[in-house]
Amino acid sequence: MNLEKLTTETRNQKTMALDMLSVKEMLELMNQEDQRVPVAVSKELPQIECAVDKIVGLHFLVLRNNQH
Repeated sequence: MNLEKLTTETRNQKTMALDMLSVKEMLELMNQEDQRVPVAVSKELPQIECAVDKIVGLHFLVLRNNQH
């Protein structure tokens, strides 16, 4: 897997100068960025559902095969 193409593995341009911010500014910025997570996850719920279905289905298949 090429991690360089994943946006989750790239530097956030908004946080490049964290060392120049006050503690309060840092915390506010981190809080602002954290609030973006639920929106991003919501947009990807169909893909997440598909992945979970496949994982859970595979898990039950493995369990069933190991019972024989």
